[in-house]
Amino acid sequence: MPASPPRFVFFVVFCITIGGLLFGYDTGVISGALVVLKDEWDLSNTQQEFIVGGTTLGAIAGGLFAGYFADRWGRRVITFLASLVFILGALIMTFSKHYSVLIGGRVVVGLGVGAASMVVPIYIGELAPKEFRGRLVTLNVLAITGGQLIAYLIAWGLADVHNGWRWMFAISAFPAAVQLCCLPWLPESPRVLIRRGQEGRARAILHRIYGSKVPGSIVDEELESMRHAMRTESSTSYRDLLHTINLKPLLVACLLQLMQQFSGFNTAMYYSATILKMAGFSSTKSATQFSIAIAATNMVMTI
Repeated sequence: MPASPPRFVFFVVFCITIGGLLFGYDTGVISGALVVLKDEWDLSNTQQEFIVGGTTLGAIAGGLFAGYFADRWGRRVITFLASLVFILGALIMTFSKHYSVLIGGRVVVGLGVGAASMVVPIYIGELAPKEFRGRLVTLNVLAITGGQLIAYLIAWGLADVHNGWRWMFAISAFPAAVQLCCLPWLPESPRVLIRRGQEGRARAILHRIYGSKVPGSIVDEELESMRHAMRTESSTSYRDLLHTINLKPLLVACLLQLMQQFSGFNTAMYYSATILKMAGFSSTKSATQFSIAIAATNMVMTI
């Protein structure tokens, strides 16, 4: 096997992880925007909570349905739809003049966040050579934390600009547009193609993923591995999760997620600038500037 994946794989992963970048940006940008919106629109605490929570609500719905439709329509189609949703949400928020419209835009963006969080790691995993799969999938997490850091930096730069919060939201449309432009060159997941009976196309994509120097037997093994995995999936049900061998790892995974939520870090990300301003920072810009350290620490610890 080669020491590194072919350039084609890096291009594919870069294009797909834009979805992770958008996930991070749209969850992080509200921290800086909320401080400005609170003063400009005289928002109550409850209204601020609904603006922040709108994205989470949309993400729940987006995540619930994205997996199902990704199996039916393919990973590339859902990535395309998620990009459109990100752009639509950015436009709604940018041009919103009323509180309810802004919440609607946040919910729409949340749908894209949920879809991206579900599809992006799966898409990368199914297009990455098995020797590099773990490292390449991890790039999605790095893109999320990087997106949050970029959002904080942009919010700091636009904190004192007239209608700066609108630009904060508008900027998120540009990475989504880049991803849309890249999609025609992205292949569908070989796993999806095998399910559709298009094994020849799946084989051709795997050859591009592994490179011309890799023997055909490696590609054959990967194809057989996918077939075996799909046969196993078709012969199982949700009841199998209750078996001891599956229940223990399931509980550990769920508890880890629960503990992460209870840690309150998401709240720190969403309200960091607001909390710092309440703590005594004199201006919105200084509060936003100091909160950059939170996002930077999060990204560095991800690395």
